[in-house]
Amino acid sequence: MYKKYRKSRYTIKHETQEGTLILFNTFSGAIATIEDVKTKEKVKTILREGLLCEPANELETELINQHFLVHHSTDENRLVDLMRDMEKNRKDHYELILYSTEECNFRCVYCFEKFLRGEMPKEIQQAIIKHILRKAPHINSLNIAWFGGEPLEGVNVIRNINKEVKEISKKFGFTFNSGITTNGYELDENLFRELVDLNIIQYQITLDGPKDTMMYKSLCKAFC
Repeated sequence: MYKKYRKSRYTIKHETQEGTLILFNTFSGAIATIEDVKTKEKVKTILREGLLCEPANELETELINQHFLVHHSTDENRLVDLMRDMEKNRKDHYELILYSTEECNFRCVYCFEKFLRGEMPKEIQQAIIKHILRKAPHINSLNIAWFGGEPLEGVNVIRNINKEVKEISKKFGFTFNSGITTNGYELDENLFRELVDLNIIQYQITLDGPKDTMMYKSLCKAFC
C-alpha cells in the first residue's frame, strides 16, 4: 500500500523495563520519551505502518517535524552524503581530534594501542594554541574531540587547552564546543561538571556489554 510518510531508517525505538518508549533519530539528533500507554501504541503503529496521507493530528505532525517519519520520496542516504560534503568543504568551521595521552587505565583485549607515549608535552599544547589563534579570525565555529588512550588519564591537558580555547573563542566571537570518547571510569559528577564548564558537551562512553563481559574484555591496568 502506498505510504506518504514512512519511518526514517535512522529512527531507533526502545522500550525500557519501566515501560517508557524512547525514540531517537541518529541523523537529526531528535529524542523523545513517551509514557502514556495509548500514545505509545499509536506511535508504534504509525512507525510500523507509516502514514497514507498528510498528518491529521499533533502527534503525527510532531513525528514528522522531529524526523522520526520522512516523506516517501526522501533519499536519506543522499541527505547524509550531502551533509558530509557540506561539512567537509566548510571554510568557517574547524575541527581537531586531539590525544591528551596514549596511556590508558584499561587493557581491553581488542585494543590496538601500544601505550608508548604518555601525556601530551607542554610544547605540543602551546603549538596547538598558536595554531588555533591563527585560525581564529577566519572561523565561526570550532570543535575539539578528545581521544586517547583514555583521555581522562591526561585530564590536565584537556583542562589547559580547553580553558585557553574558551577564552580565545570569546575574544574572536566564534562558537566553541568539545567532545570526548572515554571509558568513563574516572568520570564522576564533579569532573563532569568541570568538563561541561570547559565546553565539553558531547560524551561517547565506550561500553563492551554486561558486567561479566566488560570485566573480561576491559581489565584495569592495575590487575594486568
